[in-house]
Amino acid sequence: MYWRFGHQNASVIDHLLETGNVSLEELLEQDDLIQECKAQNPRLIEYLRDPTVLQQLLGYIISDDLEDRARFKYPFIACEVIACEVWAIFESALSNPDMLVRFWEFLDRPAPLNPVQASYFAKVIGVFLMKKTSEMLQFIKAQPNVVSKLLTHMSTSSIMDLLLKIISMEESPDGKGTVQWLSEQGLMPWLVNQLDPNFDGEVHSIASQVLLDIIAISQSSHPEQPSIGTNILIDELKSEVIVSKLVGFMLDRNAPYSTSTLINGVTIFIELIRRNNSDYDVDPISPDSSEHIREAVDLSDLLKVLATRIKDFKDLLVVPRSVTGPIETSIGRQVPLGFERLKICEMFAELLHCSNMAILNSRPIITVSTDGTVKVPTVLSDQPLIHHSPTVKEELNSVRNGQPGDETPKEMADQDQEMKEPSDTDRDDVKDKGEAETEKKAAPEQSASNSTTEPKISNVEQLEDATATLKLDDQATPKASSPINPSSNEATPTATPIATPSSPSTTATAVAVTATNSDVLIPVGDFLKMQFVDHQIIPTCFDLFFQFPWNNFLHTVVYDMVHQVFHRPMGDIGRADMDGNYIPPRADLGVTEGWNRRLTISIFKDGQLTKRITDAQRLCDYECAQPKGVRLGYMGHLTYIADETVKLLELYSQTSLLPMLYEYMDLEDWWNYVSKVLKETKERDAQVLGGMRPNLNPMSHKSLLDDGADDDFMDDHGDDFGNAGGFLGGEGGIVHEGDVASDQVNKMSVYRLYS
Repeated sequence: MYWRFGHQNASVIDHLLETGNVSLEELLEQDDLIQECKAQNPRLIEYLRDPTVLQQLLGYIISDDLEDRARFKYPFIACEVIACEVWAIFESALSNPDMLVRFWEFLDRPAPLNPVQASYFAKVIGVFLMKKTSEMLQFIKAQPNVVSKLLTHMSTSSIMDLLLKIISMEESPDGKGTVQWLSEQGLMPWLVNQLDPNFDGEVHSIASQVLLDIIAISQSSHPEQPSIGTNILIDELKSEVIVSKLVGFMLDRNAPYSTSTLINGVTIFIELIRRNNSDYDVDPISPDSSEHIREAVDLSDLLKVLATRIKDFKDLLVVPRSVTGPIETSIGRQVPLGFERLKICEMFAELLHCSNMAILNSRPIITVSTDGTVKVPTVLSDQPLIHHSPTVKEELNSVRNGQPGDETPKEMADQDQEMKEPSDTDRDDVKDKGEAETEKKAAPEQSASNSTTEPKISNVEQLEDATATLKLDDQATPKASSPINPSSNEATPTATPIATPSSPSTTATAVAVTATNSDVLIPVGDFLKMQFVDHQIIPTCFDLFFQFPWNNFLHTVVYDMVHQVFHRPMGDIGRADMDGNYIPPRADLGVTEGWNRRLTISIFKDGQLTKRITDAQRLCDYECAQPKGVRLGYMGHLTYIADETVKLLELYSQTSLLPMLYEYMDLEDWWNYVSKVLKETKERDAQVLGGMRPNLNPMSHKSLLDDGADDDFMDDHGDDFGNAGGFLGGEGGIVHEGDVASDQVNKMSVYRLYS
């Protein structure tokens, strides 16, 4: 090459270093200093690694008394020199800890810090953490009040980025234990305390953003994304104590900034649920793949606390704190929905998602008594949460009155004690005892000892009654009572382990019980749905849906809630065998209750779904008929909701659910809407914009009009299905079993009436 023959220009820095009397300022004035550092110039590195020079270099970064020209140039050049990742400089700095201590004292300055200097400081510390992780973390942990100093300057974005950088070191083998140390320093309680409604919105926004970033780097829903995984900080954030405190902040009606706290708090809860969805799909490459599957996060404490305060959040939907009256808009003076009510609706929709997670329906922990009282286990033993459910009270009393001769079972285990799952041996013992009692047809109840109670069913008939009448769950969640074989007159009791969320302040007790006809145990996911039914949450959201016809954000949230409820299993829907022959539903597999089903009935009964859809269509037609009239803003989402309603009625057209829904429908009005308006709307929406291309034949044009899998199915099968009998009680409406929880409609699951 050309420079091998000595024709290259000699480096100015080499000439300066050869003199032996060069100052650091002279080097910083050279334009090629950074390039020489990256090229690992041995003379330059030997000079910079000198403790005196390196101390001066770090001092430039945080100095406040530089001249005007040097104030902007020297800190930048010094920061970039260290960022060149010269190993000798790292070794020299860490071998002289006093140098780093003086550099760390930058955080002792009062807030707010100079943002430029703070960015240089954070960059240097970050480089040291990346290259000398173990040594740098030891240095940071040795400094006094590290976390409090960092949090004092949390309004400076670069310092908060540095905190997140320290947290992310947990992912490195040399950084294990960092999150545990931050937890011991009180990081999470301090951040939550910053959401106090007496602080202003800027403080809330900063604290919320830090919490959201911690959730993001700790997420477990997407294994393909980099993450430190489940850690103690997330465990603290989702704990009952922290969530209860934050919810108390959010619902404080007297504090001046409680609305800001609520908005930021809801954002935190939504992010926590979305980032820790325990039902994510993990598809390993091979069965023996060594890919690490992250541990599912149990959000039962979060869901339990929020479910107990559902009524308080609903009250804010009816009487919001942030809306004081009408405001001027482009369409005149209007009362706004407000960000507060929108976020509450979003939280309700996300809680529905959370309640369907399998891990939240695997342990029945909520006790429902015959008088309608709901006992919620809590870590605050001196302040038990008691909820009275009139809906459950009426239903269970009516069931009990129809069953004479029921025995009064012994009281369940105390609600304030923590209960852990029994061991495999304990489960086998309980199961063996249950089978023995079934064979004998009767057995006396055994008294409880050592805070452990095992209520027993006296005979098979009582067990069947309890199973059939008190089954408060559905096929999506484990049953609180044992299943019954329809072809047999006998049932086998199955022990159901009870467990409450763990807490250091409670006593662990192993309890195994069977279903009784007195108290019913339901999982926390069903407890939330029970609260939704009791307080008519979705019907209330319907009220807002029609009250604010131009808020499409709200319309999307309400549609999401309806879609979730309608796409959860609510009983057997029939299926086709391998030959295509239809197998009718098997009495809904004995599912006569279940909270998904009750939510659906509540939507039709309390929400008057079909009536509101048809009334809204007539109102929209009236508005369009006026001079310069336009369609109402919610009509697009209302069409989606009507579409989901037709699918639901078709899907369960031959089950016991359909007669329940008929009671709250004007069938003639609904049929006219579906067969005319909805069908025309779907056909119009399927039209190709701009019309048919001239060079396309009719068959090609028809292929462009196909709008989904259902139309493809109808093209393949002609007019065999989709007649009026689909959901009006005829013999049509044959359906197949599919994944009704999926967002994508299966071709074989629904035959549309209007196609």
